[in-house]
Amino acid sequence: MRERRLSYEKARLIARYAEEGSVEDWIERAQRLTYVELRRQIQGREEAQMCARGEFDAWVPRRVAGLLALACSAARKAAGRWMSDGECLGRIAAHFVEVWKPLLDERSTVQKRVLERDRGLCQVPGCSRPAVHAHHIQFRSAGGGDEPENLVSLCAVHHLRGVHMGYLRVRGRAPDRLRWELGVHPPRRG
Repeated sequence: MRERRLSYEKARLIARYAEEGSVEDWIERAQRLTYVELRRQIQGREEAQMCARGEFDAWVPRRVAGLLALACSAARKAAGRWMSDGECLGRIAAHFVEVWKPLLDERSTVQKRVLERDRGLCQVPGCSRPAVHAHHIQFRSAGGGDEPENLVSLCAVHHLRGVHMGYLRVRGRAPDRLRWELGVHPPRRG
């Protein structure tokens, strides 16, 4: 950073992974990539290593950690035996899918294709979160249809907080002719 080779965000990101012998390699890699690309690359590397080890790390708020602990306790109780955290999470995930699968199967194939087209990532510039919603660029209430050109993949935060609360607007045609506007119509307080 002192040499102005990296931004603060990139330096902070690679500081967790660079060791004395690999600092230059990390700096060179970071210079070639945008911050989001670098973060995605690091996340992919972390996920591959966790899969190889058969374990994972989760950075969660304290209240979420408490909920996970309670959920694991409930899974162990339901099984009637002690299970590792990983086995508990596997059981919890299987139960979740069993309960919600009928609703997931109902999602329109157009929405599935849009999420696949956008590689499952939120399309808001600078965002690297997974996309969970296919948003209508021109709302259906304003005459917009379900054509793939009128749908864009968004993460829950950008869709529900950004777009539908009026802080963010997208116009144009997906996937490559989109215009993003910030601070469009902040919600009125009163």
